[in-house]
Amino acid sequence: MHTDTIVKRPDWLERLLLPLQNDPKCAASGAWKLELQSPLNEFIRKITDTKKAKLWFRRTFLGDAKARQLPRELCPRDYCTLYRSEPIRRLGLHFDSAGRFGGYTAGEQMYYQLKENGYHASVIDTAEMMKYMVHLAHATAGLRPKERRLGHWRAQVKAEMKLNRLFKSDLAKELFEDAGLDL
Repeated sequence: MHTDTIVKRPDWLERLLLPLQNDPKCAASGAWKLELQSPLNEFIRKITDTKKAKLWFRRTFLGDAKARQLPRELCPRDYCTLYRSEPIRRLGLHFDSAGRFGGYTAGEQMYYQLKENGYHASVIDTAEMMKYMVHLAHATAGLRPKERRLGHWRAQVKAEMKLNRLFKSDLAKELFEDAGLDL
């Protein structure tokens, strides 16, 4: 679990455990990104995707055949995923960012290795998982923009806005007032 993931409900772990308890071939349980996009925002994001345009330019004009986006499957993201440790240990799997899974997130790396070995993952619906937790993606950049600024201004603004909304939420107020959390 990333340090910028905040649990909202006490039964969060039971929800992650459920798919692994019901299926021995399920080796991971978690969700994709914890953000819901409106159809309009999703459309705008797709038509303004500069990454695809840059890759096309590199392939077309620079002859760089490797300039392609990696194929991605829907799988649990690494901010909060529960793994079945037995197959990972037995098969000697690891997060191999420099090897053949370079370019993928840590969660994707583990997912593809498990899949190669006959396992699958349970991907919990984003809206459902958002009932259990909040992921503040890029929280450090949002809290300390001068020291840890993100490379893209839209991502920076989004991170700062998400933090501001969280700090004003009932969940944050409840956590700040809970003396049982102070050790």
